Amino acid sequence: MLLGVLIALLPGAVLASDQPMPENPGDARAAAWNRFADAVYALHERQIESRDVIPHERVGSYVDFPKFYKEVTYKDATDKRILSRIRWETRPPGNIHTMEVFVYDESGRLLRDYVVSYLLTHRNAPFVTLINLHGYADHAHGYRQFDASGEKLYEQCVVTRDGRETRIEIHDDEFPFAHEPPLEVMTTAEYKSCFDEVPVKLGRYADPS
Repeated sequence: MLLGVLIALLPGAVLASDQPMPENPGDARAAAWNRFADAVYALHERQIESRDVIPHERVGSYVDFPKFYKEVTYKDATDKRILSRIRWETRPPGNIHTMEVFVYDESGRLLRDYVVSYLLTHRNAPFVTLINLHGYADHAHGYRQFDASGEKLYEQCVVTRDGRETRIEIHDDEFPFAHEPPLEVMTTAEYKSCFDEVPVKLGRYADPS
């Protein structure tokens, strides 16, 4: 899933002095997110090199950008799970437009997935980076979503009991109030069951390797 968050990346100014220019936070984040994108692509390569993979291709367009990308979905030939999905720009070929990479446990459950997305133009750095950390317990599947800087953006959980489905969703602007009325969702047994097995912070998972 792709979250449309636009990052302003400002070029550094030239100072007319001998003092070193303070680091631009936007430049530092751009460099960190570019390293993250490289690491996600390296994970993609490791996964498809270690498995028998079936690729499926299609060409996609946007308004005013016809045939902008070639989307390749890489599936494990044995269990048909999607290992990664990459949209490659057609002009110039070789540039990644969006990338999703999926990591599973031995039983086939999704543990982590990584997302990188670039603007249609201005490829200084990705404008979206996402890491989704998944957990499972008591008929529940929950995940927490972070960006590559470690900021928590979203939480979702689905609890299925007796054929009925209960969904919990908390967005970043709701986190400060999710313990209080009228939300109070973080105090419920369903919430605790959903997220007990999901890391609270990104931690070591910031590195896709």
